[in-house]
Amino acid sequence: MPRLPLIALLPVLAACGTDTFATVKGELDGEAFRPTLFYWGGPYIVFSTQDGDCMDAAWVRRGPAFQTDDEAPTDADMTALLFTYDVEEVVGGDFSVEGDAPIDARVLRATDGVLTVFRATAGGLVVDPIDSAESPATGSFELIFDEGTLSGDFEVEWCNNMKDRN
Repeated sequence: MPRLPLIALLPVLAACGTDTFATVKGELDGEAFRPTLFYWGGPYIVFSTQDGDCMDAAWVRRGPAFQTDDEAPTDADMTALLFTYDVEEVVGGDFSVEGDAPIDARVLRATDGVLTVFRATAGGLVVDPIDSAESPATGSFELIFDEGTLSGDFEVEWCNNMKDRN
């Protein structure tokens, strides 16, 4: 039987990876949002346009800690949708993001080292029950911002690098 070089197997191995996804529809401040990095861990669910993997999500902290005109949390330009629970870990349920709800939803846009923050004023997040930290988080969301709307569904894997840093 002929042996294939490892390079020939890379497309096959890549296809065996996780089936995680985040589909986002709508616009915010006139821009569409197409995340390429998405994880859950600690009290967070994050969808980001940042390149990388779980190790690159160490910048994540509680949503209210981010303010417009702060220094960007990463050196790269990116847009991220960040859900922050007011408890220590992500749990399943149907949650509002309005007012003093137990879930905070913000879009963070880092451009040239400066941060712009958009907070959802209405809408919600639905997360299916999560079996364990190794299980993916699945669910959907519909968010209303003063600057637009975002909705979508997701299946995201757990990231041990996203810890509550307040």
